[in-house]
Amino acid sequence: MKSTKIKFCNFELENPFCLGSSSVSMDYEKCKTALSLGWAGIFSKTITLFDNHDPSPRYDAWSLPWEGFRNIETMSDMSAKTNFDWLKKIKKEFPTKFICASIMGKNATEWAKLAKMAEQSGIDAIEINMSCPHTPFKNTGHYLVDPKIMFESLDVIKKITKLPIIVKPSIDGNMKLLVEHCIVKNIKSFTLINTIKGITGINLNTFVPSPNIDGKSCIGGVSGKIIKPFGLRYVHEIYSMSNFKKNKCEISGVGGIYSAVDALEYISCGSKCCQIVTAVMEYGVGIIKKLLFDLQNWLDQHNMNLSDVVGQTSKNIVKPENLDRLKKIKLKFVYDKCVKCYRCMASCKSAEKNAIFLNKNGFPTFNKQKCIACGLCSFVCKNHCIKKW
Repeated sequence: MKSTKIKFCNFELENPFCLGSSSVSMDYEKCKTALSLGWAGIFSKTITLFDNHDPSPRYDAWSLPWEGFRNIETMSDMSAKTNFDWLKKIKKEFPTKFICASIMGKNATEWAKLAKMAEQSGIDAIEINMSCPHTPFKNTGHYLVDPKIMFESLDVIKKITKLPIIVKPSIDGNMKLLVEHCIVKNIKSFTLINTIKGITGINLNTFVPSPNIDGKSCIGGVSGKIIKPFGLRYVHEIYSMSNFKKNKCEISGVGGIYSAVDALEYISCGSKCCQIVTAVMEYGVGIIKKLLFDLQNWLDQHNMNLSDVVGQTSKNIVKPENLDRLKKIKLKFVYDKCVKCYRCMASCKSAEKNAIFLNKNGFPTFNKQKCIACGLCSFVCKNHCIKKW
């Protein structure tokens, strides 16, 4: 069997799957169950020193299963002491598991106190949440796109603790610049990405977005499958930075990971481990069994260890000007599943190509002189009757 182990923050994970730190209510019992089932570690829900009162309702979903899921939930509603007490307990019971506390302070004093509490709890690392998309407090979360404020917070934390620091930067700023400055500060680990600001639905009778809180709402963090393309993009872009590799930095990938294939895609773009949140909210911590089975099966079939996968895709992503723009793919109709819906013709016509016509049996076929092999027709065909090679 090929190895599923991988190193992150100088800690050897038994597999890349960790419970993520976003909108999952986490406590000792839930994490004990999860770690017993095979999760490699946990990133706690963000711990603060300020009272946190979330609105009700605070969730919205765009289609079920959740293609897009939105929350306006912020940080843990338990006290910092309660959180660090159960994290300390879980670390003692599962010493070989990776235990990370996500923290957020409003000022230097709060950052320092949280870092000290983390250090004293005996956990393995601290994730610095600098990207919550709907925090109500200035100089926290998505407001931390000013490198100066970021650095002041990081400097305070580094003076307090020797624990590995994982920065979770905001995409609202110039993420490359933020990461570059963090590397200068000798920060080597990053979580990419947090949820993305969005609106998932509006009631056109009231013109209030969901969720409706007494006739009002706010822009919230979108998660789920819909944000996976953006997560992959940022993981690749940060992993590909010259200083990133030079300084042996690493990424914990998060965003729309539902399967082993999703995780492998993140890892192939440069992440070392994956945090899973929305899929757990939808299906529960028991999904780890299938994740582990499918991951092991894929690695064995491809005769690769997990560490071999890291960054394999990023080397194949080039600038637009470096793409071969002369070679054309070939397209072919396979008629055994064709139901003559003619969606392919409609899409080709809308693209003003008119390269598809009907043969004598009423099946669509290509005009090779007009077809530019864009591949649009293959995506609109519900029965996958158009093959590309």
